[in-house]
Amino acid sequence: MDQQTTRFEICLELSERYRRGNLELQHIVTCDEKKVSFENPHRHNEWRLPGQTMEHFLRDQKFNNTGEVEETLRNFFNSEDSVFYRRGIFMLLDLWLNVIDSEGDHFEY
Repeated sequence: MDQQTTRFEICLELSERYRRGNLELQHIVTCDEKKVSFENPHRHNEWRLPGQTMEHFLRDQKFNNTGEVEETLRNFFNSEDSVFYRRGIFMLLDLWLNVIDSEGDHFEY
């Protein structure tokens, strides 16, 4: 099965479970894929606004090892308030429906 079909089927199943009342969004843990780069000789701290996306937070950062990646991600997640997580979780149904409408095609949100 290809990625497009898999994406479509998973989103269809999750949206149907939610409609039947068999899925509570607040119990879902999710993460988006992000690419991180290693080997940056010039590390620096960066100020960011609350609610800024992880993509923006990680932009142009490079790491020397997995431990640095984990520490940076821990700092990102610890800096967010509950509204950030609640908003992201409750957007899931709309994202699933967009995947279903596009028959599994990738789309930017």
